Amino acid sequence: MVNVMETELIITDTRKKMIQQKPKHKFIKGPIPYKWIQAACKLGANEGRIAWVLWFMSGVSKGIPFKLTNKRVKDFGIGRRQKYLALARLEKEGLILQEKSTGASSTITLVELSAKELSY
Repeated sequence: MVNVMETELIITDTRKKMIQQKPKHKFIKGPIPYKWIQAACKLGANEGRIAWVLWFMSGVSKGIPFKLTNKRVKDFGIGRRQKYLALARLEKEGLILQEKSTGASSTITLVELSAKELSY
C-alpha cells in the first residue's frame, strides 16, 4: 500500500500558452526625437503639453495618423481653444500635419525632422 501523505505528485503542462498582458499603466512609447520635443516646447507651454499628448497618441495608434479629441487633451488640462491654437502653431512650425474636418477632430500626422534639423 502506498502512503499518500508521503508521495508528492508534480504535474507539468508542456502546452502552456503565452499570454500577452497589457501594461498596468499608460506610457509614452519612444523613441521620441529630442529636437522635435524641444522645438515644440520652445513654441509655448501649451504646445509642449500638446506635443507629449501627440507622442502618446502616436504610440497608441502605432504611428498611423490619429484623431486628437478634446477629451484626450482635457485629461492633460488643455482646453478646446488652447488645443486649436497649439495645433496651428505646431503645424506652422512644420512639426505636424493636420487634416481638418468641420465638426470633427483633426486627423494628426507627426512630421519627422530631417537629419540636418536633428543634428545636435
